[in-house]
Parts: sequence; C-alpha cells; structure tokens
Amino acid sequence: MTRALWLWLALHLLTMAGACNAEGIWSGAWETHWRGGGGQLILRQDGAAVAGEFPLFRGHITATATDRALDGQWATG
Repeated sequence: MTRALWLWLALHLLTMAGACNAEGIWSGAWETHWRGGGGQLILRQDGAAVAGEFPLFRGHITATATDRALDGQWATG
C-alpha cells in the first residue's frame, strides 16, 4: 500500500476508536447470567457518573466509575 493510504487507514481507525469510547466503557447493554436465570443491565456513563436500570427486577443503578471498577448502589422499585 502507499504511504498515503496507510496514513488514511490509521487516522480512520483512531477516529473510530475514539467514537466507540466516547460514552465511556460502562455504557451499553450488559447480559447478566446466574444459575437459573439472567437479565439485561443497561448502563449509561457520563464522565465518572454511571446510571442505569435492570428492567427484569425494576432496578435502578447509580454508581461512580474509577478505572475498571464501579462503586454504587442498586435499588428496586
């Protein structure tokens, strides 16, 4: 490949990587599994603040993200 094509490809991939992480690593739908069941956990991250819901049990989550860990609370109802 030509040098210009490699440069374009590298810049395009870096731009895509930034867009994928723009909402934070915790944002998205997470599938949870336990013996005898499972459900979907939906999280949204804005900076260090993380909020979400666990629709199966009408649960609500509020947390703070620090590196690769969440510290917060889960409540139902």
